[in-house]
Amino acid sequence: MRSTLHGLGDLIAYLPYELGFRPTDSLVVVGLDDDRIRVVARLDLGDADDLAQGIHRIGSVFAQAGVREALCCVFVDTDPAPTVVPTRLLDLAGDLLRAHDVDAAHLLVTRSGSWWAHRCGCGHCPRRPAAVPDRDRVDAVVESVLDGIAPHASRAELRASLRECRTELAQVIGDAPVTDRPMPSAAVTAAMWEILHGTRPIHEMPVPVLASLSRAMANRSTRDEVFGWLAPGLPGVGVSGSDSPPGMPGAFDARAVRARLVQWLHCLPDRLRPPVLTLIAGSAWSSGSGALAAVAVEQALQIDPGYRLARLLGHAVELGARPRRCA
Repeated sequence: MRSTLHGLGDLIAYLPYELGFRPTDSLVVVGLDDDRIRVVARLDLGDADDLAQGIHRIGSVFAQAGVREALCCVFVDTDPAPTVVPTRLLDLAGDLLRAHDVDAAHLLVTRSGSWWAHRCGCGHCPRRPAAVPDRDRVDAVVESVLDGIAPHASRAELRASLRECRTELAQVIGDAPVTDRPMPSAAVTAAMWEILHGTRPIHEMPVPVLASLSRAMANRSTRDEVFGWLAPGLPGVGVSGSDSPPGMPGAFDARAVRARLVQWLHCLPDRLRPPVLTLIAGSAWSSGSGALAAVAVEQALQIDPGYRLARLLGHAVELGARPRRCA
């Protein structure tokens, strides 16, 4: 996000774009650093004991990541009325976060297009329902829309978006002849340039190129080099991070790159998906999109429970580890 959020109403309007889906009946905890979004966590509203454990875990993750300031917002979409359960939950969240030295100065409620503060740390938040700003009046939302980003209706829809498959093409790629010779490094770089920065849709790339590149990702050194371009400096993943190769732009447009990676994923049979899912997860996590990272890791491990890089990246996501270049 390049734009500035002007107040907490703007932040509430923008959160679905940060999460990648619209939170419903959720507690969203936003970790802040100098008034910038550092990390976002979400819990389903439900059993109080389960929520307490989840909030405690969030507080622990935030503390380990060096996050000392947060705000909590309850998104209420179903009964009971928000004057009872959400405020009690927000008080609990504030207390549990404080136990981890995380100050939740703002405790907010959102319902039916309105928001208000149960607790306000600045003295300027509405205490009665006020309209959430229209999306076309929030610079960060407009920026996201112009970048082709739209939040999914739910986390389930986000999961489904990664499961989409061009079945016939995926079968052709999966059945393509396997050669004994590894794909040359220069060919990998050229094909990855096309994947990440090309203009034609991925499914229109030559099948032999897609098949060879997708199989090359099974080679650990090849995959780790590409991962290093997309998610440099992620601690605990075992990838040192590498500079972009000659001819490859050094600065990636993370959202555009992820959209291209998802196109590539949709062209692949299940057995070739884990490396690409892990690239998506690494790119997402390095730019702060924890929800997409978690879903991509989840699907990689459903296909291959022993896929080591996905397991390590999932552990980094769970612990709130941040890439050193992004911390």
